[in-house]
Amino acid sequence: MDDSPRSFSRAREESAAPSARRKASSDTEAFVFEYWKTTAVTPGEKREWRWRLRTRAGEVIAHNEGFSRLVDCMRSVRLLRKVVANAKLRNLTPSDS
Repeated sequence: MDDSPRSFSRAREESAAPSARRKASSDTEAFVFEYWKTTAVTPGEKREWRWRLRTRAGEVIAHNEGFSRLVDCMRSVRLLRKVVANAKLRNLTPSDS
Protein backbone atom coordinates (compact mmCIF):
# COMPACT_ATOMS: atom_id res chain seq x y z
CA MET A 1 0.00 0.00 0.00
CA ASP A 2 1.17 3.55 -0.71
CA ASP A 3 2.68 5.36 2.32
CA SER A 4 1.84 8.85 1.10
CA PRO A 5 -1.18 10.78 2.41
CA ARG A 6 -4.33 9.93 0.49
CA SER A 7 -7.50 11.92 0.41
CA PHE A 8 -10.43 10.10 2.00
CA SER A 9 -12.70 11.99 -0.38
CA ARG A 10 -10.60 10.85 -3.33
CA ALA A 11 -10.78 7.20 -2.22
CA ARG A 12 -14.56 7.49 -2.00
CA GLU A 13 -14.70 9.15 -5.42
CA GLU A 14 -12.51 6.49 -7.05
CA SER A 15 -15.08 3.82 -6.26
CA ALA A 16 -18.09 5.96 -7.15
CA ALA A 17 -19.98 6.17 -10.43
CA PRO A 18 -18.85 8.96 -12.84
CA SER A 19 -21.81 11.22 -12.01
CA ALA A 20 -21.19 10.81 -8.27
CA ARG A 21 -17.51 11.56 -8.84
CA ARG A 22 -18.33 14.92 -10.46
CA LYS A 23 -20.67 15.86 -7.63
CA ALA A 24 -18.23 14.83 -4.88
CA SER A 25 -15.34 16.80 -6.33
CA SER A 26 -17.21 20.10 -6.53
CA ASP A 27 -15.76 23.30 -5.09
CA THR A 28 -18.18 23.14 -2.18
CA GLU A 29 -15.94 20.69 -0.28
CA ALA A 30 -14.40 22.89 2.38
CA PHE A 31 -12.62 20.09 4.27
CA VAL A 32 -10.76 16.95 3.26
CA PHE A 33 -9.73 13.96 5.37
CA GLU A 34 -6.38 12.52 4.33
CA TYR A 35 -5.11 9.15 5.54
CA TRP A 36 -1.87 7.20 5.21
CA LYS A 37 0.31 4.53 6.77
CA THR A 38 3.45 5.86 8.40
CA THR A 39 6.88 4.63 7.38
CA ALA A 40 9.14 2.96 9.91
CA VAL A 41 12.17 5.17 10.56
CA THR A 42 14.03 2.90 12.96
CA PRO A 43 14.18 -0.90 13.08
CA GLY A 44 11.34 -2.31 15.17
CA GLU A 45 9.27 0.86 14.95
CA LYS A 46 5.61 0.11 14.36
CA ARG A 47 3.85 1.59 11.35
CA GLU A 48 0.52 3.25 12.10
CA TRP A 49 -2.50 4.44 10.17
CA ARG A 50 -3.09 8.17 10.64
CA TRP A 51 -5.57 10.74 9.41
CA ARG A 52 -5.71 14.51 9.30
CA LEU A 53 -8.41 17.00 8.41
CA ARG A 54 -7.42 19.89 6.13
CA THR A 55 -9.25 23.03 5.12
CA ARG A 56 -9.58 23.94 1.45
CA ALA A 57 -6.59 26.28 2.01
CA GLY A 58 -4.48 23.30 3.16
CA GLU A 59 -4.37 24.09 6.89
CA VAL A 60 -4.41 21.01 9.16
CA ILE A 61 -7.14 21.54 11.75
CA ALA A 62 -7.35 18.04 13.28
CA HIS A 63 -5.31 14.83 13.35
CA ASN A 64 -5.12 11.53 15.20
CA GLU A 65 -2.45 9.77 17.23
CA GLY A 66 -2.38 6.63 15.05
CA PHE A 67 -4.07 3.26 14.67
CA SER A 68 -2.54 -0.16 14.10
CA ARG A 69 -5.36 -1.17 11.71
CA LEU A 70 -6.80 0.69 8.72
CA VAL A 71 -10.35 -0.32 9.67
CA ASP A 72 -9.99 1.45 13.04
CA CYS A 73 -8.62 4.57 11.36
CA MET A 74 -11.55 4.69 8.93
CA ARG A 75 -14.03 4.07 11.76
CA SER A 76 -12.59 7.11 13.54
CA VAL A 77 -12.95 9.24 10.39
CA ARG A 78 -16.55 8.10 9.83
CA LEU A 79 -17.48 8.86 13.44
CA LEU A 80 -15.92 12.31 13.28
CA ARG A 81 -17.68 13.07 9.99
CA LYS A 82 -21.02 12.18 11.61
CA VAL A 83 -20.73 14.03 14.89
CA VAL A 84 -18.82 17.21 14.02
CA ALA A 85 -21.73 18.72 12.12
CA ASN A 86 -23.81 18.54 15.31
CA ALA A 87 -21.07 19.61 17.73
CA LYS A 88 -21.85 22.39 20.17
CA LEU A 89 -19.52 25.28 20.90
CA ARG A 90 -18.27 25.61 24.50
CA ASN A 91 -16.36 28.67 25.74
CA LEU A 92 -13.64 27.62 28.20
CA THR A 93 -12.37 31.14 28.87
CA PRO A 94 -12.26 31.89 32.64
CA SER A 95 -14.96 34.35 33.68
CA ASP A 96 -12.38 36.90 34.89
CA SER A 97 -10.87 37.32 31.40
